[in-house]
Amino acid sequence: MRTILFVVSFLLLLSCGIQTGEIPFDTWQEITPNKEAFYGKVFFISETHGWMLGTTRCVDSEDCTGWGSRVYSTTNSGNSWKETTISGTSHLLSGLYFFNSKRGIVSKASIWETQNGGESWEVKTPAFLGRRYSDFDFSSDSIGWAAGKTTNSNGAIITKTINGGATWNELTNTQNPDANYRAISSPSNQVLYAAGSQQISGSGFSGIIIKTENGGDSWEELSLPDDFPGILNDVEFIDESYGWVVSSFRTIYKTADGGDTWEKQNLKESSDAIYSIDAIDYSHAVAVTSDGAILVTKDGGANWEEQVEAGSYPQLGKVFYHKSGFAYATGNGIVLRARLSQ
Repeated sequence: MRTILFVVSFLLLLSCGIQTGEIPFDTWQEITPNKEAFYGKVFFISETHGWMLGTTRCVDSEDCTGWGSRVYSTTNSGNSWKETTISGTSHLLSGLYFFNSKRGIVSKASIWETQNGGESWEVKTPAFLGRRYSDFDFSSDSIGWAAGKTTNSNGAIITKTINGGATWNELTNTQNPDANYRAISSPSNQVLYAAGSQQISGSGFSGIIIKTENGGDSWEELSLPDDFPGILNDVEFIDESYGWVVSSFRTIYKTADGGDTWEKQNLKESSDAIYSIDAIDYSHAVAVTSDGAILVTKDGGANWEEQVEAGSYPQLGKVFYHKSGFAYATGNGIVLRARLSQ
C-alpha cells in the first residue's frame, strides 16, 4: 500500500510540473485553439488563469449567423481553452479586463459582463450610439477608461467609469474630430495616456498622443519626434513617467519623463509595423509586428532580441506579458506562448 501511495503521489507531483516546468525559456510555442479564428486581446490574472478574445464563423447550433464574437478562457496557462460565444455581435471585441477570477468585462460598441469567470455574459450597458471603442484600461477596480472613435463628426472620444464599469461618462474635452484613439494606458488613477492617429492635410495621417494628470479634468497633447513615421498603434506605461509607444516601420520610442522627450529604440530597419507592446517592469517588454515577428527586451530597450523572425507566423496584432514571465501573442489564426527568462 505504501508503495502504491508513493507512486501515486510521485505521478501527481510530476503532472503538476508539466504545466510550467517543461516549458523551455524564451521559446515560443503555438497553442492555437482554432486555426480558423482571428484572435485579439489576452488578459491573465495569474500564471495559469486567463482569457482571450476571438471571432470565428458560427455553426448551426449557435445563436448567431456569419461570424461570432468569442471569449476563450484557460486555467492552465493556455494548454487548453474553453470557448464562449458573445450574443449580439459579430465583431472582434476590443476591450478585455478581469477584476478577479469571476468578474470580468469585454467591450466593443456595448459592454458585456460576466460574474462566473466567462461561463456566460450579459449586456451591462447598451451600445454607445455611434461609438466604437478600440481599447480600455483600469487603474484600479473602480476607475477605468475606454477610448475610440465615433462614427459622426465628433471623432475621437474617451469615456470614464468610477464605479468599476457600472456606469460610464463621456469626457467631452477629449473629443477630436480628426483623431482616432487606438490604445490607452492608465498607470494611476490620475494619469492616462491615449494614443492613435490624426488626419492631416489631404488623406495623410500622423500619430497623436494625449495625456491627463488630473483624472481627465484637462488634457495635454504631447509632442512626438519630427522623424516619427506615422500613426501610433499602441502605448504602454509602467508608471506615470516611464513608457513606450509603437508605430510603423518597426519603430519603438521610449520616454522616462512622461512624454516630454522620446528616445528611439535601436531596432533593425524593417517595413513591418509594430502593432502591440506590453511590459511588466522597467526592463522587460515584448512587442509584435505585422509580419509575425516577436521582439523582446530585458534591459529597458537598450537591446531588442527578435525571438521570432518576421515571416515565421501570420500577422500578430496583440501581445500580453504577465509578471510570472509568461507572454502571449495573438493574430490571424495563431496564438503563441512563451515563458521568458528574466
